[in-house]
Parts: sequence; structure tokens; C-alpha cells
Amino acid sequence: MSKSISLTATKRDELGSTASRRLRKQGFIPAVIYSAGVETISFQLDAAQAEQIEHYEDTLTIAIDGIGTKTAIVKDVQYKAINGQILSIDFQEVKA
Repeated sequence: MSKSISLTATKRDELGSTASRRLRKQGFIPAVIYSAGVETISFQLDAAQAEQIEHYEDTLTIAIDGIGTKTAIVKDVQYKAINGQILSIDFQEVKA
């Protein structure tokens, strides 16, 4: 039986590669959550939380400030080719 993981995140307004680079320098990882029929939500995770879930295969709970709580699965993790650093994480929302 796997343990359930709960994440806390902050919504981000600045998008693009320059903003993402800035986030990574500050110790955060840019992430998005996709859901059918709903606009994509962009947010940031603490780098320590991102490393905790990079190979996680079960549903997890994400509490996003100003948005609410979402249940999702890890859809994709992008890595830097040279050193394996996590560049961004994509989630897919799961609805009951």
C-alpha cells in the first residue's frame, strides 16, 4: 500500500522560459495541471516536493493557493539533459 501525498503550491502568473528559469533559481519548479473542459492552471512547487513525487504513480492531492484542492496524477516530468535536474512537471486532474 502506498502512502498518499499532499502538496502545497502557489499559483503563478508569469509564464514562459525566462519566468521558469527565475523560479528554478529561487528553488521552485514550474508545474501545470490539465483538466478536460477547464483552463490549464499554472503553479509552482517547492523543489523538495517535486523530487518527492517525480516517480510517484498514484493519485495525489495538490492544494493551490487561490484555486483550491485538486486530485491529480503525474503526467510528465521534464529533465535537464546534462544533470537530470527537474525542469517542470505536468499533472492530469482526476475526477471521481
